[in-house]
Amino acid sequence: MPEEKKKSWFRRHWILTGILGFFLLFVIIGMFQGFSDESQSTQNEATPYNFNERFTHGDFAYTFHSVEEKSKLGNILGITEAKGVFLIFEVTIENVDKETNTFWGDAIQLIDTQERIFDTDDEAWIYLGTDEAFIYEQMQPNLPKRGKLIFDVPEGIDWRVRIAKSSFSSNYAYVKK
Repeated sequence: MPEEKKKSWFRRHWILTGILGFFLLFVIIGMFQGFSDESQSTQNEATPYNFNERFTHGDFAYTFHSVEEKSKLGNILGITEAKGVFLIFEVTIENVDKETNTFWGDAIQLIDTQERIFDTDDEAWIYLGTDEAFIYEQMQPNLPKRGKLIFDVPEGIDWRVRIAKSSFSSNYAYVKK
């Protein structure tokens, strides 16, 4: 019986070692990916894109057409007021990959001169119309969609748009005001 306990302990030990080894491998790969992302991120900060300029970042191509400021939004569902001011961006997004990808609205943020980060407003889009707002989209290859992104930010801030290459990436593209 003691021999069976030894075998059992060694089996668990090797399984645990294997699991830890795979985890460590993913962490190391992620670190190297992060280092390469950081160097590219610095390049994008130095040369931000302009409005009406199409650019590709990750699996998507973006064109920011316009931005509009509003203090209120409303439709048949009612009216909502901004805590600061709503910035409503009209943007075209296209999946440039070879297969279906999901676009998450939180991949796009605003950053002000104090490096404060603003996410899209998760509730205000209801007052636009469901076919207008980008929140979560399953996007087919090479079928661009034009829609709106809404941010509620303090009035008068100086901002730039920041777009993440992927969910866990620190590689960003920027669009200037």
